[in-house]
Amino acid sequence: RRARADGAAGKPPEDSAAPSAVEDDIAAAIERERATLLREREAISTALEQGYRRLAAPVDEIDMHAAAARLSLRQMEGRLRLSLKTAAARAEEAAGDLDAFKRREQVRWRARTPDSLTMSTGMLVGLVAVEAIASAPIFANAMNGGLAQGYMAAVTLSALNASIGMIGGFFGIRYLQRRGRTLKVLGGLCTAAAVGFGLFFNVFASLWRARSVEALERAEALRAMAKGKSFDAEILAGQSDVLSLLFDTRHGETFILLTLGLIVLIGALVKGATGFDDPVPDHGALTRAAEREQDEFADAHEDAIDALDEPVTAARGRIEALLTERRAALSEMRTRYDDAEVKLHALDNRLDDLAGAQAMLIETYRIANMAARKSPPPAAFMAPPARPAPPPDALMRAGALRTEAEAQLAALAAAAKREIEALIVEREAVEERLRGSVA
Repeated sequence: RRARADGAAGKPPEDSAAPSAVEDDIAAAIERERATLLREREAISTALEQGYRRLAAPVDEIDMHAAAARLSLRQMEGRLRLSLKTAAARAEEAAGDLDAFKRREQVRWRARTPDSLTMSTGMLVGLVAVEAIASAPIFANAMNGGLAQGYMAAVTLSALNASIGMIGGFFGIRYLQRRGRTLKVLGGLCTAAAVGFGLFFNVFASLWRARSVEALERAEALRAMAKGKSFDAEILAGQSDVLSLLFDTRHGETFILLTLGLIVLIGALVKGATGFDDPVPDHGALTRAAEREQDEFADAHEDAIDALDEPVTAARGRIEALLTERRAALSEMRTRYDDAEVKLHALDNRLDDLAGAQAMLIETYRIANMAARKSPPPAAFMAPPARPAPPPDALMRAGALRTEAEAQLAALAAAAKREIEALIVEREAVEERLRGSVA
């Protein structure tokens, strides 16, 4: 209606070069819609540019992590060098003490210590048990308490034999191996005392048992004589001679008891001298001390080498975490870029539709206007309607920033690899210096 009314009224005039008021209204309405779409395009592109700009910015965190690791390596080198030198000095001192002892005592063998003290103790206990079991029936014949009392006496005798032998072997025979006169004399005295007391004790126990048996037999003979029964007159006479008692053919158990006691005594002497430590006193202790210090030095050295890995591992973890974060952020931005591309394509289509609608509305207005006119239309009606200028590429700046961000990520990955390799080289150099400081 507006177009026909304007045409009937001769509007716009034939000589008018400016667009008609209706065309201006159409263009203004379309422009308002376009402005809304253009602002939406700008917001999408701005958000993309901001995200990519953050990712494209240079990052110095890799250098910071590497510098912190280098500083930590230098600090650890000083501390570890001191601790390793201290451990090495202790190990060297212990080894020197052992070498000096071996030269002084003329020991040419490694310390011979038992693999298991439990086994040596078990063998000694087994020897005591065997003697106790073998001696129990012998003592039972000399006691009123029977086998139980005999077993208690046998265990006591066997344990005392083992104790005397252990003391004589460990503190006597072993010290006979020392080069010093005083220690050798003390060792000889201890050995002689242990052997002498052991012999005396076993002879005494055997004689005591023989006297007890003799007393029991004499009492039995007296009871038989009182009852008028037959008895052995030799029993009443008794045997006061010590040798006769020890080697009495009628009672061989006395000699057997003495033999068993001496066997345990000799076994305990040998076990005490060799079963619990090196035959040369202090040789085993010094050897164990040297080995312990050497093991502690080796452990300290191993711990130091392992400790050097901590700064490098920590820096590598932080750098890899940073790269992972940047890769994830860039991957997210790629997804956002693709989504934005779809949205912008839809917005551009709507802008094209608006431009086409503007041209169509203006063309429709002109046709209706010319149909109602009695005068010729303006020359501008013969030209195609003006279309809005197409908007610039909204992804051009974002695309350039995307390329920069991907290049920055590649540069970060290369820098990370370079710094980690440099840290590994420096860590190996520190390790070599530590090895050289305690060589």
